[in-house]
Amino acid sequence: MSPVYPPIENMIEQQIRPWGVLDQSILDLLYLIRREDFVPKKYKSLAYSDVCLPLYQTQKMLEPKVQAFIIQEIQPKDYENILLIGAGLGFIVALLSCLSRSVTAYEINRDLYQQAQKNLQKYSIKNVELINADGFAIKELKPFNKIIICGSISKLPQIFIEGLKVSGNLIYFERLIGHNNVMAEMKSLYKVSSESHKEEVLLQIESSSLLNDEINDPFIF
Repeated sequence: MSPVYPPIENMIEQQIRPWGVLDQSILDLLYLIRREDFVPKKYKSLAYSDVCLPLYQTQKMLEPKVQAFIIQEIQPKDYENILLIGAGLGFIVALLSCLSRSVTAYEINRDLYQQAQKNLQKYSIKNVELINADGFAIKELKPFNKIIICGSISKLPQIFIEGLKVSGNLIYFERLIGHNNVMAEMKSLYKVSSESHKEEVLLQIESSSLLNDEINDPFIF
């Protein structure tokens, strides 16, 4: 049974459940991995609010409901290895680490990377490899069971499809043209075989471009 903590309880009941996130393992985890430990100090009072929080310059942290929705959609398993592009301050990394075998996470911004390291250390998380580098500069990928690309992009690079195991799932945000780079479609890609995959649009959200995409207007988790 989850401990009673009104800010988290309200977040779950008023924001996350209404979005269809009903996986109890995820809901329980939100009590153990406190979101307030992964937001900038000056925004701790808003850690459980239904808002995007500023991180660095134009970079933002998505609302709790969207983060929880992504975790439920990717369905991490305790035997799976997960790749995350755009670690931000480490909140979604920490959640994934508790539900999977390992997490490899890239963060291009050094300030965010260093703070994410400290945040993860608070929870003594050992199965995460956090890398301060451009995830889109990767030339070769070992196969991953699941991949999440944080932030909207104009086109999904082929290397991420190739680096996804068969029966694996990839979540990414494709920027909608003609919306001032604000709206994006959250898409789920399922790898059917080594040569084929299928995609579906999960929802549309307000977003901005990943730091290393065509437009310098990043959106980090």
